[in-house]
Amino acid sequence: MKRIVSLIFFAATSLFADLSPFCKPNPTIEAKGSYFFFTSQLLRDVYTDGGFQVQVSGAFPVYYALQIYGSIGYNQAWGNSENGGQSTTIWQLPVDLGLKPVFTIASVAQYYFSFGPRYFYVHQYNNSSFVNSTIGRSGIGLFVNTGFNFYPCERFLIDIFAEYAYEPTHFSSSRPNVFGGSVQVSTFAFGLGLGYKF
Repeated sequence: MKRIVSLIFFAATSLFADLSPFCKPNPTIEAKGSYFFFTSQLLRDVYTDGGFQVQVSGAFPVYYALQIYGSIGYNQAWGNSENGGQSTTIWQLPVDLGLKPVFTIASVAQYYFSFGPRYFYVHQYNNSSFVNSTIGRSGIGLFVNTGFNFYPCERFLIDIFAEYAYEPTHFSSSRPNVFGGSVQVSTFAFGLGLGYKF
């Protein structure tokens, strides 16, 4: 009886060995698309419909479930000034570099989160006689994202994710009687990624 129990235990251990939540994940590369909205009420009043973001990201394992994560993206939103109704456009180039713990929760699914610093450049175009037509700023912020990777086949992955980016900056204008100030171009984003596991 002991021998049978030992054989069953050995078979089960072997079968589920790869399902350890701390097993080392493979390197991945992804293309991601998402919808975002600004956390600042001021920017939400101008860019009422939010915007869209595309990213290319990659992750490489360094220690058990821990990966190095990096991405570069582009996002853009369109809106209208609150008073005059003139059109305005804002776009960003964010670059992320951080850590990404990945946890296996099933043979075809993983949970992850990633975090780290973000460099960003933000550019605003205003069709207005009251403020500068173009304003460009860069800064350093933070990002956090989380999601689930699903593997419908061995190498192909589908990523469902959410992301928060903290991006403080300062806008100013050279026009008379127009004052600038600090503003957050921070965002929440929700999206879908398609990737490849090496």
